[in-house]
Amino acid sequence: MIHRLDADGIQKRFGTRDVLTGGYVSLETGVVTGLLGRNGCGKSTLLKIVFGCLQGDSQSVRVDGHWVATLHAQPGVAAYLPQHPFVPGNLRVSEVLGWFNVKREAVFAAFPEVESWQTRALHHLSGGQRRLVETLLVLLAPVQFALLDEPFSHLAPVQVDRLKEVILVEKSRKGILITDHLHRHVTELSDRLYVIAHERTYLLRSPDELVRWGYLGEEEG
Repeated sequence: MIHRLDADGIQKRFGTRDVLTGGYVSLETGVVTGLLGRNGCGKSTLLKIVFGCLQGDSQSVRVDGHWVATLHAQPGVAAYLPQHPFVPGNLRVSEVLGWFNVKREAVFAAFPEVESWQTRALHHLSGGQRRLVETLLVLLAPVQFALLDEPFSHLAPVQVDRLKEVILVEKSRKGILITDHLHRHVTELSDRLYVIAHERTYLLRSPDELVRWGYLGEEEG
């Protein structure tokens, strides 16, 4: 069964600055959706509002056509990776894998090194190691949708490549939304691509349109 997550009518102002005046995104299981835009354009704000950890000035979020007040309060529907560490650092890796109901064999198959970290507290891992563990918690969680904000941050190139492979496997089970400053990885993975520009979200017909919306220069397109 295909599940859908639709969020639209998203508006958010901080002080006198409008960050989003027409934000929207549509996700479905079996699809990787990319969200791009320049720094400070509102990508993280959009993800937070969709997940329900930030209240927009207006928003409508629906799962399979049914309106939900707070997405994260719906069991088994969505998991969210913020840019900052979100799991208490005193917890051991083995504990958090259990809390998120993540299958350890799936983690160790993709990243064998994690098996040797199981008895270590998260705050005793390096920044890249902790980021990898937290990303896998969200990506491999038994939910319908995974929202990933900068999942490739602090990872080594070989880890990025392996994580991309896991994303492609997991998309058969869930809908995945990715935003990351490493835009080439996002465009390579995405079946559907959005860009935020001028406080609004636009669905792209082709990655070449990133030049039109000012996200890439002509030489990068």
